[in-house]
Amino acid sequence: MTNLGTDSQPAVNRAMEASAYLAGVRAALADLPAALREDLLEELPGHLAEVQAEGAGSLVERLGSPVAYAAELRASAGLPPGPVPSAPSTVDYRELARRCDEAAGRLAGYEKGSDLLRDLLPGWWVLRGVFATVLLMATIGLHWYLGLVTVPLAVVMAMVSVRIGRASRTWPLPAKMIMIGLNGLLSLPYAASLLSRLS
Repeated sequence: MTNLGTDSQPAVNRAMEASAYLAGVRAALADLPAALREDLLEELPGHLAEVQAEGAGSLVERLGSPVAYAAELRASAGLPPGPVPSAPSTVDYRELARRCDEAAGRLAGYEKGSDLLRDLLPGWWVLRGVFATVLLMATIGLHWYLGLVTVPLAVVMAMVSVRIGRASRTWPLPAKMIMIGLNGLLSLPYAASLLSRLS
């Protein structure tokens, strides 16, 4: 008994391959007028069937890619080459960030802006300790200008802040994000005071 499903499968595969190849060639000729395009493609289905009947190997292996075959059709008809397909426009955000980093660094005489920020970090750590001291004394009702208490406390707070800052370089990203948030909260009273004076 003949197994029609098994025998017909290669024929179905060949038909699908030929249809896909023909569609690829047609797409590569899409810039041409419809009548001229169909004239160039008129004999292609029969040619594909002949190539498939000659032996093993895919159409791409035997004839080249559909784009290459379309180029041969253009050349044989004396037509100029088709348009080169443009690559999709993509933005490399890492490259953009790198260029911005370098541009910011050049303004300050550094190779990169991140190098400047790295050098400024110790100063921010000390300043953060001073801010924390003033905020603490204001919270407990002491005047920040009482040097007898403020200066030693500010020195201690600055040392603690520097120690935390140095240790934070090895912290995981979530911990660093929490520290950045705390820094922002610490700066809010001073920002509010500055805005009130400007208004």
